[in-house]
Amino acid sequence: MASNTTRAGLIKPTTLEPRAVGPLNTNADRIDELLGAFLINDGASIPDAQAIDGMIVKEKTSGKVWVLQKNVGGTFDRKYIRYPWSLTGFTSDFASGNGWGSYGFLNYGGSSGPGGAGYGPVNSSAADIVGSVLILPITGIYSLVASIRWNPSGVANTQRAAYFNFSQTPVAPGAGANGPMQFNTGVQGPANVTGGHTQLRLSCLEQFPAGQKVTIDAYQDTGGALNATYVIFATLLEVTG
Repeated sequence: MASNTTRAGLIKPTTLEPRAVGPLNTNADRIDELLGAFLINDGASIPDAQAIDGMIVKEKTSGKVWVLQKNVGGTFDRKYIRYPWSLTGFTSDFASGNGWGSYGFLNYGGSSGPGGAGYGPVNSSAADIVGSVLILPITGIYSLVASIRWNPSGVANTQRAAYFNFSQTPVAPGAGANGPMQFNTGVQGPANVTGGHTQLRLSCLEQFPAGQKVTIDAYQDTGGALNATYVIFATLLEVTG
């Protein structure tokens, strides 16, 4: 009785079986199917009957590429080789309280370029922001750049500070502007802000796991609420998981 090869499932007739065209054609079709990357529609999956351990799969338009890896349960996991992904999120003119506060991104979209074809987010959607918290999709090295812009306060000798919050544990509102600087992603503004808008920029280049949450903690000490706009540009540079 014929058997099959371990990875590709090619038919191996026994020496006692008569020659037949059928198995040859089946093997030829299977080899042709496996040449190069296996192309599928975006968001589709390879049926287990067609999958082999180590198969390279590419989505036709998204640019995502992965290797199928057989797990102990006999099904296949995706191990991404390439995953183009970027996102812009923002919250505009939000009343930010005195002292430290945690702030997220109420809106998805936008572009730092002129807009139109070829600009804007890649392979992301509003679903990547959950309750104003940015959720990174897969394990990899990310570039995060954020901008915080406070409106004029009219209060002399006040201060601004901000940092990325990856733990979702807020700084105590009563802590001073130097409170969270040990997180290495913070920036502190001048201590004598009086007049116009104040803007701080944060940047981070780091490996994060899939599901990492990202928000911003920001500080101002005008004595009352002060409107501010929070913007983030997030880009996956390399898959590492």
